[in-house]
Amino acid sequence: MEQYEHFCLVSRFLYTELEQAAAMVHMLKEQGLEYEFWQFRKQELLHRIKVHYHDFERVLFYKEKGF
Repeated sequence: MEQYEHFCLVSRFLYTELEQAAAMVHMLKEQGLEYEFWQFRKQELLHRIKVHYHDFERVLFYKEKGF
């Protein structure tokens, strides 16, 4: 159960960061300003979310198998 709570906290953090980065990209793009840093940050966060979910799936798999 502790692993699930940790997973939820990290997920919430990553999605909050992703929302903020997306908002910055949108705002800066509308104003015609440089937004590449925030675009890169969005891509980085999407990758971290994918890795995070993969790690959690692996934990569940091993738990089911009794490892």
